[in-house]
Amino acid sequence: MLKILPSIASADQLALREEIARVEKCGRLHLDIEDGHFIDNITFGKKTVAAISREFHGVLDAHLMTTHPEAYLPWLHDIGMKAVCGHIEALMYPKQFLRQARAFGMRAGLALNMKVHPETLCAYLEDLDYALVMTSEPDAGEQTFFPCACKRVAQIRSLLRPETELWCDGGIQSEHLRKLHNAGMDTAVMGRAVFSADDPAAAIKLYERSVI
Repeated sequence: MLKILPSIASADQLALREEIARVEKCGRLHLDIEDGHFIDNITFGKKTVAAISREFHGVLDAHLMTTHPEAYLPWLHDIGMKAVCGHIEALMYPKQFLRQARAFGMRAGLALNMKVHPETLCAYLEDLDYALVMTSEPDAGEQTFFPCACKRVAQIRSLLRPETELWCDGGIQSEHLRKLHNAGMDTAVMGRAVFSADDPAAAIKLYERSVI
């Protein structure tokens, strides 16, 4: 079954407590942590992420769009993060990152921007719980879904072990879900498409059922 992760970075940043409450029933929340160096935007500092972790009572995962993602692992473990991925091009030792995340009890993933060749993952398949495939270019503005991402998702799915999950993130709207799911996507990170809805929790259920 398709799983939708609501991305709090696309919520109303002046009303985070209220926005978290709107998706509490979903039981999952995705945090994009951007440091202003790896990409030209800053989302949440450590104090804000820790506050979100106290406010939200479900499963939290972190997508590290940062330099030196490995430096965040001890802190993410301490605040109860359940899964974490770092961008493969930001990691000097991706295998070490994955193993350290697992040692902290978190599910471990690698994220790939559009410019990264899929076969870059091949050396790390045994240590990978999930791959996060960007379906747009990460930036500080409105992300636009790339139609060519579906072919890329299918290619990456063919490389992964059957038990390894494939997540997609970036500009995903409801009309993209079926094609991405058919290409091999297990989980879609959705921001604006969720938080712009009158009832985000109901929208998530609708999106998840749309590919059945």
